[in-house]
Amino acid sequence: LAPLAACGAAATQSGPARLSAKQVFQRASPAVVRVEAGRDKVGTGFVLDKDGVIATNLHVVAGESAIRVRLFDGTQYGVEQIAGVDPDRDLALLRIRPAKELPALRLGDSSALSAGDEIFAIGNPLGVFDYSVTEGLISQVRPYCGPADIAAQRCRQELTVLQFSAAISPGSSGGPLFNQAGEVVGVTTAI
Repeated sequence: LAPLAACGAAATQSGPARLSAKQVFQRASPAVVRVEAGRDKVGTGFVLDKDGVIATNLHVVAGESAIRVRLFDGTQYGVEQIAGVDPDRDLALLRIRPAKELPALRLGDSSALSAGDEIFAIGNPLGVFDYSVTEGLISQVRPYCGPADIAAQRCRQELTVLQFSAAISPGSSGGPLFNQAGEVVGVTTAI
């Protein structure tokens, strides 16, 4: 994570310190990016690796050859490579070649979430309101594809969906979903 703001509370034996929406936003925003694909697709992404690996939704970049990433400081880069895709999870990994190391977000454990947990999302709603933060709760953790579905060939791999109440809109697709410790626990995909 980029510039660290003082969080005012130390971690306890029960886990990491709980951060406010403001603290998550301050820590994470430098690692959140705007993704522009083709002529009119706008989404969100986030830095996974300081050397330029960006995560976003596959539907944001699918079918597009001209993809650009704009960093929090306004710097723009063309995507040099789609480094990986997972169509079942609607995920894409993009590679850029930044001039300097980028701040990267820390991944958390999404399996530790349950209904009622507080979460935060950062995105670029409607492609107009860049770097908007919203707050909500995990409404439910829903198995979307389990072992029985795989056996019946309805899907290829297990998948769990986090249903949450934080507001998101088109343009937020591909943005990070954070737990109370400021760790990425999901990628916003659908309204």
